[in-house]
Amino acid sequence: MTASTVRLADLVATVRGAGDVVVLLHGNGEDRHLFDPVAAVLARRRRVVALDTRAHGESPRGNGPLTIDRCADDLLAALDALRASDPSVGRVDLVGFSDGGNIALTFAVAHPDRVRSVVVYGANLHPGGLTARTLTGARTTCSPPSTPCGRPTPRPAGWTWSASPTAATSR
Repeated sequence: MTASTVRLADLVATVRGAGDVVVLLHGNGEDRHLFDPVAAVLARRRRVVALDTRAHGESPRGNGPLTIDRCADDLLAALDALRASDPSVGRVDLVGFSDGGNIALTFAVAHPDRVRSVVVYGANLHPGGLTARTLTGARTTCSPPSTPCGRPTPRPAGWTWSASPTAATSR
């Protein structure tokens, strides 16, 4: 399966396959190539978009603070660019781990109309499960505090949560 490297708004992505879109979001310190083995398999039935998030891989850092909210805004811009190049792009499935999971959850809360499903692992929208040391580090990097840095996250209208506390699907 042929993979193409493209720029979607300010982010660099690898796109392969055809069909409904699944977006792969890596964790902090990683890049989109982490997903190459699974992307090749998923691309047999789906259009797979593996993004380099802001300041990772080939995507630029830009100016200002690095926050999960800002990365979720970047995801919106990337999906808008994808839709502009192909108007058939509808709601997407998001898969993310660690900070990629946080981005996916934050995006889904803000834009439930753009998301079909969310699969996350190692994500933490609420810091209740973090150790004191990790929480102290998170508080110093989240300025000002935003959704994944301690504020309760509302459940979006029309969403149901599965038995897993971090998996959700829209109706």
